Amino acid sequence: MYISRLNALTIRDDLARIYSDFPFDYCVIDHSLSLGGVSGGGDKTTPILDDMSRGIKKFKNTFKTSICLLSHPFPDAKKIASREDAFGLTKYSKQIEGDADDVFYMFDIPELEERNLIAFIQTKGCEAAKVLDVMYLTKVFSWSRRPCL
Repeated sequence: MYISRLNALTIRDDLARIYSDFPFDYCVIDHSLSLGGVSGGGDKTTPILDDMSRGIKKFKNTFKTSICLLSHPFPDAKKIASREDAFGLTKYSKQIEGDADDVFYMFDIPELEERNLIAFIQTKGCEAAKVLDVMYLTKVFSWSRRPCL
């Protein structure tokens, strides 16, 4: 199912309403800064994303679902040299990473781009062993959607 727009300020209620009509096991939200209610940047955006992060966590814990939230990293993310350097890279909000069960940092470099690959590093993992190696996936950008709301 595809939902065109959720609101960061009411995300827990929005997800609960969708769940009451269509109980789901897994949800992907693309991406934190595209949600309604998030605007302005900097000082205005951080508290909104913090509230949104808490709302998603409350929904997830109440309805026992999995949620994948995509977010932009800080520009400094390009400078990471180790897994230890990769904490707190979510743009405008460390709360998102703090509330998350698992955090993956996605990146590419020219050598990967030439091979149509993307790399992931897991920087946080709960309830399972961390993946300690870099994971490489083939880029596939074909998708389809079925509008629901």
